[in-house]
Amino acid sequence: MPRVIARVNQKNAWLYTSTFGVDVALNQAELLASLIIAEMSLGEITTLLKLCKGLYSLVEEKVDLTSIANGEAIRDLPLPPRCVLAAIIRKGELIIPRGNTILHPADEVLAVIHSTELAQLAAILRPAPHHS
Repeated sequence: MPRVIARVNQKNAWLYTSTFGVDVALNQAELLASLIIAEMSLGEITTLLKLCKGLYSLVEEKVDLTSIANGEAIRDLPLPPRCVLAAIIRKGELIIPRGNTILHPADEVLAVIHSTELAQLAAILRPAPHHS
């Protein structure tokens, strides 16, 4: 089924709605601003994909040598309730995470997570507070 996507600016965004036959209105300034804000607020966590209108994200973060995740099995980590580890990339190899999978420094962890729980995941994978 064809969809109509309109590139809009701040002045005329209100006009481009489903009433006028537009399925998606993209405001480039708003998109760019939201990307910049996301990158600034999350530090090294990289958002790869937004899901459910931005409520969830597929993110990537590396396991730090001093993080609480280093050397721990996934089942023993205090992961947020709305977070699932989707994949681990270790030395160029894809690992499907299981409960008994041990995380190592420099593992790239891909997770699907609710937007409100990103800081909790970062606290698990980033340097421990006394090693900043």
